Amino acid sequence: MRCAENIKAFKESPSSYDCINITIDGSPSSDLCFKSLSEQIEEVLTLNVNICIELFLDLLTDEFSFANPLEFAIRKRALEVALEHMENIPKDKISHIIFYRGSIDFSNQIKRNLQTNEEYELWKSDLVEYKVDEEHLLHLYSATLLSNFFHSLGSILPDHIKGTLLFTLPKFLEFAKTAELLSEETFSHLEIGIKNPKYFIEGISWGEGAAFHHLSYLPIKNTISEDDVKTAVILPFLGLCDYKKFEEICTLLTAQNIPFKIIEENLMNEKWFDIDHILFDHEALSFDGKRMVDGFIAAGGKGYTFTSSGTHYRENVTAEEGFLDLEAFKETL
Repeated sequence: MRCAENIKAFKESPSSYDCINITIDGSPSSDLCFKSLSEQIEEVLTLNVNICIELFLDLLTDEFSFANPLEFAIRKRALEVALEHMENIPKDKISHIIFYRGSIDFSNQIKRNLQTNEEYELWKSDLVEYKVDEEHLLHLYSATLLSNFFHSLGSILPDHIKGTLLFTLPKFLEFAKTAELLSEETFSHLEIGIKNPKYFIEGISWGEGAAFHHLSYLPIKNTISEDDVKTAVILPFLGLCDYKKFEEICTLLTAQNIPFKIIEENLMNEKWFDIDHILFDHEALSFDGKRMVDGFIAAGGKGYTFTSSGTHYRENVTAEEGFLDLEAFKETL
């Protein structure tokens, strides 16, 4: 699905899109009249394309705090009013409401708000055994707060509409930390989209130059579909990943134009369908993770582990028996 940013953009290039985004103001300063919403919906329906509603809730202010229940109540009321205006849209014409578009990083707000900061310190105390840097922990906590906030908000949506979040990520964020930030466990009840993703991420992508998409805000050329992705890198549990090693592997795959996805260790059995090759750090996997790898190989898949140098792979053998290098791996594709 390719979604035009607005009706004007669709009319300028109608063959490029099959969906139109309608943005409405649901911020605390809005009167929630949504006068133009019904008119825009009616016009879009005459164009015989799908509708995506983007509800601007204005979280990026100095006043906003996840710890303040009034902030949630204000946004919930805005959604309730918007849904009243959307009652006449056929179910097959709307699938998404975008709750948020912006940075996934709310660490500055966490630091600024005393109550949220205290809750963060309590949350962090459960992770003391993990070797994760403070900045990344703040990013992970931001993602947790966003997920909890919007999961509660999305609980009032009709079953046929998905609550959607569109994220930009911190610059220069490593592959493994990106995958940890976007964990399916964190965002299990929401659909997320990433601006200009570096690797294949199931869901939505947006922004100029986005490589992969289910729903994209601009016409994308040379898009790689999920069917083209036959390689996956396995992400160990939080605190067990060798970030440097993982980064080297993903960077090599990217440089060689090998499309890949990152699968969380605990989701291997659910996510490796249509995957032919998995790459993993055998030293970082749990006992159950290694058993799942064995199961994948027994089912006919190819398993490769990389050494501490991060530049070699192992195929269906123990770590001591031998390695395949990147060129040998490429020949198997």
